[in-house]
Amino acid sequence: MAVAGETDELSADVDDRCRADSRALLGRTGDINRISQLLTTITAGSSESLAVVGEPGIGKTEILATAAGLGESRGCRVLHATGVEFETDIDFATLQELLLPVVDSPRATGRAWATTLRGALGLEDGAIPDIRAVLRATTRSIEELAADGPVLIVVDDLHWADAASREVLDGLAAVGPARVGILTATRDRGLSGRHEMRLEPLDDVDGAALLDAIGPSLAPSVRARLLAEAQGNPLALVDLPAAIPIEQRSGTTSLPPLLPLTHRLRDAFAPQIAALGADARLLLLLHVLQPTASVADLAAAVPDGSATGAIADATDAGVITVSGVGPDARISLCRPLFGSALLSDSTPQERTNAHRRLGRLLVRTPPETSESRTEPESRTVPESSTANGAGRYDEPRASHLERSAEAAVRDGDWTDALALFTRAAGLTPTPPDRARRLARAAYIAAGSDSSMALELIDEIRELDPGFTQSLTAASAAATLIASGHDGDIDMAHQILARAIDGYARHTDPTDEALMDAIGELRWVCWLGGREELWPAYYRALDRLTPRPPVVADLASRTSLDPARTTARTLREVDALIRGVHAETDPVQVIQIAEMAVTFDRLSDCLVALDRIVDAAEHRGPVLPAIWALLMIARDARNRGDWQTGVDAVDRARRLANGGDYNLLLWAADYEMAWLAAAKGDRASMMVLTDAMAAWAIPRRATTVIACVEHVETTAAAGRGDAEGVLAHATSISPIGEFAAHAWMAISVALDVVDAAVRLRRLDLARAHVDAMDRIGYGRLSPRMAMIHLVARALIADDEQARELYRQALAVPGATTWRFDHARALLMFGAHLRRHHVAAASRPLLTEALATFDELGARPWSDRARAELEATAATRLVMTEAMSGSLTPQERQIAELAAQGMSNKKIAERLAISHRTVGNHLHKAYRKLGVASRGGLRDALRVTNAGPAGRVLGAERIP
Repeated sequence: MAVAGETDELSADVDDRCRADSRALLGRTGDINRISQLLTTITAGSSESLAVVGEPGIGKTEILATAAGLGESRGCRVLHATGVEFETDIDFATLQELLLPVVDSPRATGRAWATTLRGALGLEDGAIPDIRAVLRATTRSIEELAADGPVLIVVDDLHWADAASREVLDGLAAVGPARVGILTATRDRGLSGRHEMRLEPLDDVDGAALLDAIGPSLAPSVRARLLAEAQGNPLALVDLPAAIPIEQRSGTTSLPPLLPLTHRLRDAFAPQIAALGADARLLLLLHVLQPTASVADLAAAVPDGSATGAIADATDAGVITVSGVGPDARISLCRPLFGSALLSDSTPQERTNAHRRLGRLLVRTPPETSESRTEPESRTVPESSTANGAGRYDEPRASHLERSAEAAVRDGDWTDALALFTRAAGLTPTPPDRARRLARAAYIAAGSDSSMALELIDEIRELDPGFTQSLTAASAAATLIASGHDGDIDMAHQILARAIDGYARHTDPTDEALMDAIGELRWVCWLGGREELWPAYYRALDRLTPRPPVVADLASRTSLDPARTTARTLREVDALIRGVHAETDPVQVIQIAEMAVTFDRLSDCLVALDRIVDAAEHRGPVLPAIWALLMIARDARNRGDWQTGVDAVDRARRLANGGDYNLLLWAADYEMAWLAAAKGDRASMMVLTDAMAAWAIPRRATTVIACVEHVETTAAAGRGDAEGVLAHATSISPIGEFAAHAWMAISVALDVVDAAVRLRRLDLARAHVDAMDRIGYGRLSPRMAMIHLVARALIADDEQARELYRQALAVPGATTWRFDHARALLMFGAHLRRHHVAAASRPLLTEALATFDELGARPWSDRARAELEATAATRLVMTEAMSGSLTPQERQIAELAAQGMSNKKIAERLAISHRTVGNHLHKAYRKLGVASRGGLRDALRVTNAGPAGRVLGAERIP
């Protein structure tokens, strides 16, 4: 209890501290007062333990940091440690961080307690002492330290502390050495039987003040939404504005139903999600995807009998509440942001499962027809095609209009062609011919006016319910169904396969209706992305006599399955590309361009693609133009001309404006999501990939999910998450093979090899390089030749690796592919540094860093910069007080640890062992005189500063 003379001093301390960081401590004056009381207790000669308890993001770490600062200002010796999730199974890991400065101090020399502790903390070889011996040694060391002055022990994230360390801290708190305070932060409970201080959410006034300080220009509606969903959680109030695009912050565009989260917010919810059982996760995911579903509906969607237990599990975990009874019962999330976190944490397979279950419950609403479209009778048609009076059939006139429509198609004027086919159908007297002409109109409309196509399909159904009489009608219906109109990929596949098999002229490669239908089947199989879909396509292609058309045949042997493309086939593709400028059929141009972009040859197709795009803006087909722009964007992405890619995507979206072209716009999201991943913009990436998955899952469009996995692979590679790379990349194709039709597998080959090497799984890395060798990966294009050589270098010994890296960088045109070239430079430079050839590595790393910086690829810039700094290319001028400077690798590891990375993640990032990381950190702690990862941050900042705190310039080492 503070005496009268100390009360004013205590209040002054608190007021000064709260003013020092008004944002971090907003609304926490009472809590800081409680900390000050603890400090008064120990400075007066007593002991006390206090646990700061609260939900993730509530501000526990800020309270502890403030306590440490107040303690130092009161003359306390502060010892600090933080529990680390990946170290919970390592005995005494937290205690090691806490006691390192004590064990390494001169006081410890010759002390028996120091010998015991050094054995327990793994600093000396020998048998590990038991818990009681470690507790006695810890107590003795702290008592000796407290003899010189009060000691404050601060342990953050106690819930992640290993059991042995926690038991020692429990025992120390029970002993209660004089002049010793123990302050911990935890999500659940503190040390056994000790005092607790629970941090509550900020009230409405303080919460609004914090949000206004972080986002002063938020639109009123956005501000209200963020306040409601943050529920007074300081981390949410600080991070939510940063996760939202500027156009949403200003209110220009609407906020999504589920707010995007920063990685810190996702991590905050991760333990709560991980603690849920599989049934509870499924039930909650169903609720997030369909918030209006009743408890009865959700119970019907989950496995029999699991709903009751799942609801109890989620309720006990504090995730949901249940209101109402019977058919009116509903569940609500206790924290609205939990829904966003759960959706982000779920896998594509989990979402697919949830959508399938919801699909059996929810009644599909038929799409609305467009009332604004012009009626066929009022469309402008050539004078010769005018009907001889309303309501009268005229087959000669209809035949003339049909011929004119086909001519319009060949000229690329699909708007006129649609009007002419529709008018011809209206003049046709016989139902089969009328259905055929309506089908041709519907097929064209599916690529330019989807709402009209739906109306035409409905008319055809009345004439031919099963689409058995018209192959073209089946093609149009399949296009619309695959895009999500009243069906999914499997239904579209079934309609097409059945119609083609039953078509009378199914062997004639000159039959336009047949070839259109086979082309649609190819697209449906590709979008479905599942091996069981392909036999129907190849069966239809193989029946063609004497042989399939050249373009269709080559496409089936190249872009559909690039890993099995032969050298001869590539030469045939090159011949087609050389003649593409003379091709007028947009469908043929697109198929040739698809082959070209697959093998990095799109530049020779750009004139033909530009022609298609220009035509779409002047009454031509829209779908081919959108696909052309997206291929241009993909090629620009590979070349490192990322702004051109963004411009192409924007133009594709403008073309699609006002129409329903989701059948291709997921690919626009894919391009932008990949760029966001490469640039480290995870919030934007998640919004885009969530939209892709939400579109793809109910339609069973597995190829789109593979694109999501590619984006996630790129993001994981950028942040050095080797386990994440393999988890996502192997969802595309297993390690050691390029699965049939898994065309995306060639895009993640280098990521797989690099990740396996970082995890020290050379067996996996070699298996994947062997697979690249078997398919002749490097002969597919110069870019892939460079990648193949780099992959082989990653598994080679030093001398052979250097030669392979040199060959990779010497591939003709290697610099054309800027991002991949920069990755090759980074890997070569890192290899040389690890083999102690620092001088030769610096130019490579410098060039890689410059390219990544220019591209805006922040995670890759960070990796290149860290490698460059580790070469000791610069020597910082230090003050005399800064003796015992860190080695380059110690500094690199210390900086990563200071950012919060675990030893395991640092080891993956730097491709070294977990034990090596621990040894370097131990040396860094001793040299810098700190005992925690949090202390590293301040110490490293000091070592980079001059006497006045100014960061000093760097001297170049000759």
